[in-house]
Amino acid sequence: MTTMNSKILIGGMRNGLARAECDLSGAWQVEHLLPGQDVRCLAADPHNPHILYAGTQGQGVMRSQDAGKTWNPAGLAGRIVKSIAVSPHTNGNAAEPGVVFAGTKSPAAIFISRDGGESWLEYEGFRRIRSRWFWLSPAESPFTAYVQGIALSPTDPDVILAGI
Repeated sequence: MTTMNSKILIGGMRNGLARAECDLSGAWQVEHLLPGQDVRCLAADPHNPHILYAGTQGQGVMRSQDAGKTWNPAGLAGRIVKSIAVSPHTNGNAAEPGVVFAGTKSPAAIFISRDGGESWLEYEGFRRIRSRWFWLSPAESPFTAYVQGIALSPTDPDVILAGI
């Protein structure tokens, strides 16, 4: 992500986030944020690159509105969020900001927020897959599958791919 005056890199870690910013002189400043939180995934809002989302192990979703400098809870507290995606779609000629998808673990589920994480609903179509309770991940205990990744179609807002 690039702003007018700097380049910013953000990476999730098992103990928070690392945020590195390079100014015009080429000097990098590194900050460690969200200490104690196991960050599993990150996503930037394509309509506003200053809005970022982080999925965590048990703390739900965190949101930043200032390019990762500060973070606040954005719902799904108590859940393990393993994947997150922000919709690139528009509603007619206007951007449809704040549509966020989160993939969770135990059971594997997809949640959707249409208000930037203020409220979440479990995605009905995914919930109706009866076999999801029995999916297995080779790296996990039996019956603890999770949504590893979410990909949203760039052309059709009704097409969502979930990697299990």
